[in-house]
Amino acid sequence: MAPSLATLEDIKSDIRCLLISRNSNNITLEKLNKMYKDVVDKDIPYKDFYFTSLEKFLKSMPDVLNLRLNQANELCAYHIDTEKSQHISSLVAREKPEADSSLKSKFKVYHANPIDPRILSEVLQELKNYTLHEKKKNCILKTDVLSAVVKHVGRYAFYTIKDLNSQLNECTHLLTHDDNYIHFKDNTPASNNVISLKNMQTKNVGSKLKDFSNQMTKIVDLSSVGNLIKESTKIRLRKLIEKHVEGIWCSELPQIYQREYGISLEYSDLGFNSIVDFASALPDIFQIVKPLNSKRLMVLNSKICEGISENHNASTSIFNKCVEETPYESGIISTRMLDKYYKALIPDDVMAFNDSVDQIRVNELLMNPIENSYHVLISEVHNPSFFWVTLCKNKKKISCLINKLQKFYAQENHNYKIPHDILKPGLNVTCIFAEAWHRGIIKKFKSDGLVVVHFYDYGTSSSFDPDQLYFLNKQFSTLPAQAIPCCLNNVKPLGTAMWSKKINKIFTEKVFDKSFSAHIINTDDKNNSLVVDLVDKNNDINERYISLWMIANKLAEHGKFICQIKNTSFTHYKECWNQNPNEKLNVT
Repeated sequence: MAPSLATLEDIKSDIRCLLISRNSNNITLEKLNKMYKDVVDKDIPYKDFYFTSLEKFLKSMPDVLNLRLNQANELCAYHIDTEKSQHISSLVAREKPEADSSLKSKFKVYHANPIDPRILSEVLQELKNYTLHEKKKNCILKTDVLSAVVKHVGRYAFYTIKDLNSQLNECTHLLTHDDNYIHFKDNTPASNNVISLKNMQTKNVGSKLKDFSNQMTKIVDLSSVGNLIKESTKIRLRKLIEKHVEGIWCSELPQIYQREYGISLEYSDLGFNSIVDFASALPDIFQIVKPLNSKRLMVLNSKICEGISENHNASTSIFNKCVEETPYESGIISTRMLDKYYKALIPDDVMAFNDSVDQIRVNELLMNPIENSYHVLISEVHNPSFFWVTLCKNKKKISCLINKLQKFYAQENHNYKIPHDILKPGLNVTCIFAEAWHRGIIKKFKSDGLVVVHFYDYGTSSSFDPDQLYFLNKQFSTLPAQAIPCCLNNVKPLGTAMWSKKINKIFTEKVFDKSFSAHIINTDDKNNSLVVDLVDKNNDINERYISLWMIANKLAEHGKFICQIKNTSFTHYKECWNQNPNEKLNVT
């Protein structure tokens, strides 16, 4: 659900305090964002309020600030005094510069703002390859790096030359840099200094890496990515594995790390889809093995494992087969080997990583000759601009599917347990939700170890322990995902930047789990979503159209409201289509 109005007021209050405390005429948007991040440890969350840029978000706060260009032609934020804050601004203005140190209890000293290492790695790779092949040079301009970062992230990337230098200082074993240039060392090939992680972020890691290897003339495994992991993290992990001589189960490594050091092991922030991928990027620290009679992977101290053959009896026949067929060196388990290992653990009759259920395509719905109107049931509600519907004509199909799921998994669930090591976003699963088995797709992992599952037949998402998830048998994948994301036509929040918690509650009580006639106004093929008018034909004329009912009751006003709709199932469907364009994916 979107942040509440109270949250927005808190953000305004924080920004007001920051602007007053600095008493400066040159607070650029980048600087303001850094100041905010230093206090709350995250960027100003403009996307949470459905704004496409920080500038537009700040412009929606005329009671807090205004934006204008300074003498250097930079867009800056200027505080607007109110009766309550005017005397504070006056006091701050009269303070000496040293007085700013009194704010350190709340506003800490600025720290570096590193960009996602996956993006920096890709940028450096692309620029280096270009200069090597086109200009025959082994160095690149820092200004070119900053420009490329902006193209990847957007205008307000909040990434400066100081931030770049800070991250480059952690890669001195790969490169050197001066005021203007980054010089790559010649002792390793171009493709190994920094590698593009773009090809490693998709679910089909093996096939993507195969294409990448054809371009670079060799297989690049995840050990190269280990260069991007902080040295302090490596030191902690090395001490941790030395302490656990008996080894650590891969699935338990994040929890043990958290318990030992009091900080999270944020491996997903570096682009790793699983803890196994992360551990395989650190061959100097970990050796990944699969004990006999176990379906789980374990990490051992790589120093202890030196000299031990990979075909030792610590591995099962499945794991040995993957090892024998895949080149590797010095105990490093390559991404291609892991991909084979994952496939070996997935039964043939279930939905694998690159499989997707079909989708009800919204552009097909427009072919309905009866005024583009459908009888729908509201199955999930976030706010008036983001809710899910199911087609009433498919109600019997859904009921039949659910009944078959209950009967099948009541008897066979023990045969479809998913090993923790291979849980990844995009994997189709089934689990018990609301006292019944339902199908869904893994959406993401939470820092507490829980897995967020999106139930694409209803639009609902919920968190589960990994032990509660099971493979989805292919016989239950033929029915397309039933839930369709929608936005109510021609309404927007009344006098605010977002839908309030109170309005969302009223709207939910009005429409949830009720049937309406949905008149399609527009479609969004990118997210496979609809803009609709909801009509309750059983109500009197004043409450028949939900949008008019909201406006009449001062719950909304006329206008267009852009809401960020996330359709996890359809996104995965498109990824599978792009990876297998020659395979026909049916739609209803």
